[in-house]
Amino acid sequence: MKPFAPQLQTTFIKCLSDPLREVRVKSAEALGLVISIHSLKVDLVLSELNSLIAQNDSTAIKISIFDAINKVLQRNGEKTSSQIMVKIKDSVVTNLFSEEESVRMSAARIFSNLVAFAEPLFVTDLTLDLLEIGKSASKELAPEKVMGSLLGLAYILQSAGIKGQEFREEVFSFISSLVDNKESIAMKTAISK
Repeated sequence: MKPFAPQLQTTFIKCLSDPLREVRVKSAEALGLVISIHSLKVDLVLSELNSLIAQNDSTAIKISIFDAINKVLQRNGEKTSSQIMVKIKDSVVTNLFSEEESVRMSAARIFSNLVAFAEPLFVTDLTLDLLEIGKSASKELAPEKVMGSLLGLAYILQSAGIKGQEFREEVFSFISSLVDNKESIAMKTAISK
C-alpha cells in the first residue's frame, strides 16, 4: 500500500471539495490516517491544505479543509515544522472572524491540536494576540471578532496545559469584563439570540 500513498493523498485532498458532506468527512479522516501510516511529508500536505483554505469561498468546503488539517495535526503534529504552524495559525486567525459561525468553530478547533505540539513561545504569542484582538474588538463593537477571539482562547486554554497557565487569569478577566458589562458586544449578542 505504501507505493500508493502519494496518489491516495492527492485523491483525498481532491475529495475535500466533493459536494457530498459524507465524502468530505471520510476524506479528511483518511488523509490523516494515510499520512500517519506512511510517513508522508506532513509539512507539504499541511501547506497544500492551508493554501486551499484561501482559495475556497464555500463554507462547507472550508470546514472540510479545517477538519482535514485537524486530523493531520492530531496524528502528526509532532512532525510539523514551526513555519507551517505559523502559516496555519495565520489562516485560522483570519477565519476566526468569519461571519459564518460554523467556519469560526472549525477554525478555532485547530488551535487544540496546534498548541498541543507548539513551542511555549508560540502559545504565548497566539494567546496575547487573541486577547488584544478581543479587547479592541469589544471597544469597536465587532461581534465576529469578539466571538472569534473568545473561541480561539477557549480552545487554546483547553489544550495548552501548562503552556497556557500564565494567561488563564488574564483570559478569565477579559471574559468577566465582557459578561459584567451589560453594554458589551458579547452581552448584546447573547441577548439578541
